[in-house]
Amino acid sequence: MGSIISDSKPLEADFVPPSLPHREKEMQTLDRMFYPMVKYNSPANAMVMGKSGMGKTALVRRFMDFLEGQAEENEKKVKCVYVSCMDSRTDYSILLKVMKGFDPGYPGKGRTMDEIKNDLRSTMSRDKVHLIVVLDEANLLQKDTELIYLFTRSKTLEYGTISLILISIVDIRDRMNDQELGTFGRSTMVHLKDYDRTQLRDILDQRIELALHPDTVTEGAEELILDGACERNSEARVVVELLRKSASAAEKDGAEQIMPDHVRLAKADSYPWVSISKIGMLDFDAQILLFTIAGCLRKDEAYIGTDELRDFYADACGRNNVRVNRDIYFKNLDALEKEGFVDVWEMKGQASLVSLPDCPAYGVEEMVLEVWKRTGQKYTA
Repeated sequence: MGSIISDSKPLEADFVPPSLPHREKEMQTLDRMFYPMVKYNSPANAMVMGKSGMGKTALVRRFMDFLEGQAEENEKKVKCVYVSCMDSRTDYSILLKVMKGFDPGYPGKGRTMDEIKNDLRSTMSRDKVHLIVVLDEANLLQKDTELIYLFTRSKTLEYGTISLILISIVDIRDRMNDQELGTFGRSTMVHLKDYDRTQLRDILDQRIELALHPDTVTEGAEELILDGACERNSEARVVVELLRKSASAAEKDGAEQIMPDHVRLAKADSYPWVSISKIGMLDFDAQILLFTIAGCLRKDEAYIGTDELRDFYADACGRNNVRVNRDIYFKNLDALEKEGFVDVWEMKGQASLVSLPDCPAYGVEEMVLEVWKRTGQKYTA
């Protein structure tokens, strides 16, 4: 393709590599959990949990491919349907996605919830298929969702056999009632631990081999990419994002190799750690605080004091009928700092200063607005 990049696909955010470095153990665990499904067509369930950027979605997508292959070898009919709860949070929209997994032309309007349920029951009876539903970002499910019950009790409800995989940053099994937990299973957790620097290096080396021409990344550039990832919660997605932008910067520069300066440029332009997905996981009052900070820092301001920010935040919450006090304000500010959305600098004898690390304020504002648009959350400016 270019002087640096030989194949751009392995640099895309949704690319699933042929193997997942340092997730072999988790793949084996999922394989054991779903053996009864492949062998005997029995339902199986799993919960894949870990921090953002630890490869949860890639792991499950790779496992879905593996499962479909295993089912074919054993002459079993399996249908895998992936649903992101960021884009589809209601029971209605999730079931609609499931039906579209069977039939992309399934009508998206004019069907009642009961009609969709009946269509799912009829489709599974007709196709005699084992359905595997993957709910990504399941922590965003509505608290009163009925789908856990439906999917885990599918045989009793005469839908047929359904297996369920939940992907989440937190354990949501405590939301299940005893009946749901009993059928979902108490020994269903697959916990992805944080990557260390050595493991991130292996991920980086794999993407370099898949995407770039040989000998096009200097040692110093590799170290800076790893520095950037380790600074941001050791997220694998940061490795890929920095490599992609560094490679593009090097090609635009007409260079034969990615140099440290290309990585520095990429770091200044990259903020995958502030993502729509991560913002969507915040409570509404914390989203308002992040939006307020971004708005205050748009006019060439590097910092805003915590006292001044609290006044702006209180006004924004008041306009949106959100209860806020001093404790809630500092709790949300602390949460934003821990998640890497903001930096808070302690100042001796005066209010602390708040800033946005390596991230343009307008970009944060646009992403918060996109979250509200997707979720139907109303905000009064």
